[in-house]
Amino acid sequence: ACASCAAPAVADEAKHAIPSIHKGVSVNGSGYAQAAAADVGDTLRYRLVLTLPEDVEDLETLSYTVRDKPDADIAVNLGSIAAYVESADGSRKATLSPKASTSMGIVTIRLGNLMRACPDIAFGDSVVIGYTALLSPSATVGEHPNVAQLFYDRGNGTEQTVGVMAVVRSSGQSPQTASPGRSLPKTGDNAASAATASALAAAISALAA
Repeated sequence: ACASCAAPAVADEAKHAIPSIHKGVSVNGSGYAQAAAADVGDTLRYRLVLTLPEDVEDLETLSYTVRDKPDADIAVNLGSIAAYVESADGSRKATLSPKASTSMGIVTIRLGNLMRACPDIAFGDSVVIGYTALLSPSATVGEHPNVAQLFYDRGNGTEQTVGVMAVVRSSGQSPQTASPGRSLPKTGDNAASAATASALAAAISALAA
């Protein structure tokens, strides 16, 4: 399980009236984490977990839109994007119909009005989005970030969360040529370089534009 991409406990969330977003990446069946090692050409699986505002059951409308900015060497499969509402007990409460588009390197995932799609949605539930992507065969050695931000409207105008990031660290080798003895950070190593931190800031600026 990915601690970084799982919804926090209800007791903690109750302190906050606003939604939050958590993101993780999985490579070759590994658990979801904020960072993972990959070879070029690998299939990446991303998972986004969106929490709900404390007053969700009092709302008539709650619209969620996620804007995702992958590194240039990460190709998102738009057809793989799926979303659902998950109950606090982990069961699936409703399947959503996300509408995805891409422009200027930004993937936009619109979930629409959650109150209409899942009338019995409740505080403690979460919205889960999953999709696959490909690490380009020409990806350079180093870190390849994927930044996401949640934009939401409770009927009084659009607000946004802080941006979150999942990083893939590429060896620059294909699975066929990678050396068994190569040294790469283990999945779950959450340390990011200064260059990646700078990329995060730039990506968040682009998402909010």
